Amino acid sequence: MKYTDRNRKNIVLASMVLWLSLVGASVALFFLASGLKENSEAVLATALDETATISPIVFDGQTNTPIQGAVVVIAETGLSYETDTSGKTELISVPIIHDSRFDDILPKQWGEVTLIIYKEGYKPYVLFYLQIFAGEDRAGPSIFMYREDDTFEEPFSIIESPNRLWVESLIEKYQVDVKN
Repeated sequence: MKYTDRNRKNIVLASMVLWLSLVGASVALFFLASGLKENSEAVLATALDETATISPIVFDGQTNTPIQGAVVVIAETGLSYETDTSGKTELISVPIIHDSRFDDILPKQWGEVTLIIYKEGYKPYVLFYLQIFAGEDRAGPSIFMYREDDTFEEPFSIIESPNRLWVESLIEKYQVDVKN
């Protein structure tokens, strides 16, 4: 193909437009990512204003013996803690992160965090929605891990049910009298 001056100008112009588009997209992504980072940092900073403590204890699910060296990760903070010979971690300070999905229905008075527990030879364990109240020192939770050769599916995950009183209040709020 023979390139004329007009073709060269079009190629240069298209290259410049492409280059400017890439630069613009990069700048936009940078500011978007910065905004998201600032927003997530603001949420975490607000959550850190209110804290509670937990003291997880990790056991072998078959023998009920404490597991030393299990790693407990608080997903919301990214921090990890190792269990001692009694299967306990140190006292862990956790942020109160409120679940705002129910604010228009019936606000929850507690925060929730996610625990991820690992130990070589055991199936990973995830505990979702661990409830914590501001200022509370929650003993536990007790985590029961199962060996990799056990018949349970991998990974092992548990969802903590909402606070019983909150559930009763929710039912009461929306219960309709049915007359026969």
